Amino acid sequence: GAEEGAEEGAEEGAEDPPTASMTVAYALPDGTEFVSTHGDHPLVVARRAAGVVPCDSWTGPTHELVVNEDTVRTMARTGARLVVTFTRSNTGGEAGDDDEGGAKSDVASTTIELASLVLGSESFAERVYDADAVDGEAFPPAFAGYRRVRVGVRLVEAPAEDAAGDDDARPATSTPPPFLPAGLARDLRPFAVTLHRASNLPDAPASHAALDELCEPIGAHLAWRHPKTKESVWPKTDDDDDAAARVVSWRTASSTTPWRTVVPLESFSAPFMTRDARFDSSLMFMAKDMPTDLHDACASAPLELRIHDRVVRAVPEKFPGLDKLEGKDDGSGEGAEGAEGAEGAE
Repeated sequence: GAEEGAEEGAEEGAEDPPTASMTVAYALPDGTEFVSTHGDHPLVVARRAAGVVPCDSWTGPTHELVVNEDTVRTMARTGARLVVTFTRSNTGGEAGDDDEGGAKSDVASTTIELASLVLGSESFAERVYDADAVDGEAFPPAFAGYRRVRVGVRLVEAPAEDAAGDDDARPATSTPPPFLPAGLARDLRPFAVTLHRASNLPDAPASHAALDELCEPIGAHLAWRHPKTKESVWPKTDDDDDAAARVVSWRTASSTTPWRTVVPLESFSAPFMTRDARFDSSLMFMAKDMPTDLHDACASAPLELRIHDRVVRAVPEKFPGLDKLEGKDDGSGEGAEGAEGAEGAE
């Protein structure tokens, strides 16, 4: 089942017309798509007199999902996550009135990691946005007026056949079953690796301005090799050309903190700047597909995490060949790889 909610706002007026509403859309792992409508699942976020109103009681419909091996492998291949899109429409007037300039819309997409829910360690997964967070990601404009927004997905007990469509018939205290049936879990033996944060990534020997201007977003690559054979112990996939050299990758960090100055204790060392990169993303695998036993691999094969924070992106020339003719460097410098301060892989 899925439920989404936002917290905090002003009290709603009984006859106060809405000036802003939200549409919620997402697609489940089996391809089922949902888009809220004002008639079935209205979500009013602001009214003319009251301003922003609380919508913490908003809950989407309950979805039934068939869980089999294909479902689990699809989630592992495409990502065990749910992307929820919020579209906020500001009409500026009463509901139904046409704004002469057209309704203004803000869109926010939030990704909820489902690995812990799929693997059974949790029955609820959420993403939290805090407007007062100092080092967090940017607060989406679609949530303007709120201080804290929580978007969550919850497992619930499937309703009885004779109570289909009646959410009130489901006991509020019922314990949801695990996402994976016991037999399927024993057969596939799924596991996940989660990269949370890479901390204290330095700008030196480059400058923070050069990294921001010239380099690609921060990425991460994880190798898992047998200490003697040096062959990869990651489960092989059909797309692997060389399974022995396989690494898994997080292509882009979800957010980075602002640069901060670090003054070394040694007086002869110059100050430098650091930042953190947040990934908060999981990759899921099947131990059934591994070339060795999962427990043996965890005990003997170390995980090697490499953070790429200064891979130079292509810098277009102002005029073809001009830099070479004038003997100038293109300013991109040589790429370097930084693995300083990586933490949180588990």
